[in-house]
Amino acid sequence: MGEKTDKKRKRSQADSEEVGEADAKIEQVDVDKEARKKLKREEKQKKKESKRKEAEAETEAQNESEKRSQSKKEKKEKKKAEKEPEKNKNEESESKDVEMEDAAEEKQDEKKNKKKNKKEKKQKQKEAQGQNGDAVNDEEAETAQANGEQQGEEEQQYHQKKARFIVFVGNLPYTATVESIQKHFEKNPPASVRVATEKGSSKCRGFAFIEFDHYDRMKTCLKLYHHSQFNDGKSPARRINVELTAGGGGKSENRKEKLKQKNKKLEEERKRALQEQKKQPSKDHKSHNHGGQEQWEGGIHPSRRGRVPGSY
Repeated sequence: MGEKTDKKRKRSQADSEEVGEADAKIEQVDVDKEARKKLKREEKQKKKESKRKEAEAETEAQNESEKRSQSKKEKKEKKKAEKEPEKNKNEESESKDVEMEDAAEEKQDEKKNKKKNKKEKKQKQKEAQGQNGDAVNDEEAETAQANGEQQGEEEQQYHQKKARFIVFVGNLPYTATVESIQKHFEKNPPASVRVATEKGSSKCRGFAFIEFDHYDRMKTCLKLYHHSQFNDGKSPARRINVELTAGGGGKSENRKEKLKQKNKKLEEERKRALQEQKKQPSKDHKSHNHGGQEQWEGGIHPSRRGRVPGSY
């Protein structure tokens, strides 16, 4: 009996141990499942957190880009607002300069017409008076003419003081300076020279503006220095362009049209002068050749003809 009881007890213990192990295994499986679920939840949370951060970073970058663009836009508008008064000022200045220059030219033409009319009037008076004309009337006419001319000269000087006589000089080398330009125009010296240079540098941009005190000096410059050879000793000699311009700057249509008409008129005058110049040398050349034939007739100079036998 005792042995059977021990066997039963041992069997029951073994069964209970097996059951315990099975329960332990089941519990372990449940723990593992729970741990896996927890890990999955954590991974999902991390992914969500990562996506949220990425979205926040994109939004922040977009906001930063919008701020930069807004800042650039504001700067542009500010610069535009600052340049607007300067632009208006330049346009006003250029219109005044062009008007003053036109007034000076009109005054010159008016003076010429007055002189012409006075000469014609005087000629008519002389023809009407004939040989029996009154000398007193002639003297009065001459006095009136002198007074009129003096008044015209005073008016011309007054307008010349107000007007500005500016010339554009183009096709200059990049090494050109104020000193080298003044040296080039030293025979007809300008009142001032302004060289267009690059920002933050003294390097010439290839053109300049020179201003004269009198209208006559400006006309002389346009006549003699257009297409002259500019050589500053630093760059190869270049043929420069000398054209009419007006002070102030700007790109208004009114200014462009005025300058276009003036330069067109100037170009026509230059062509006529060039044609006359071409005709003159040809006449001189013919007369020179003809004279040479007379002097060297027979291949003998007139001073040596007496020494040659048989020549008279």
